[in-house]
Amino acid sequence: MNDVYIIESWFGERRNLRQVYAADADDALQTHALHYRGEHVVSVRPRRTAPTASRRGFERTHRRAQRFGLSPFALARALVAAAGGGTAAGGDADADAAATVRQCWGDLLESIASEQY
Repeated sequence: MNDVYIIESWFGERRNLRQVYAADADDALQTHALHYRGEHVVSVRPRRTAPTASRRGFERTHRRAQRFGLSPFALARALVAAAGGGTAAGGDADADAAATVRQCWGDLLESIASEQY
């Protein structure tokens, strides 16, 4: 899965800010070097999501957890475990959260896993 990196570079006396989609910072630098030869890179940093987007994502997860009778923390922990290739462990609540993750995000997680390998 690719992230967005902001690369600040100079060409002559002109400063450029470019968005590069890459797996990591090194990949972002290689992509930039391939497409913008001669530009001197000053910095590379990941683009952060806006606070409102993060809050909306949290609110959606919280509503989904309530709909299934789970705590948002249990659902988030199960989602992170599933995204990492593992399963949630730790009792019935985590088993319910893991089942909810498979039901809601199972297809997405499987497609991501098949792209990585």
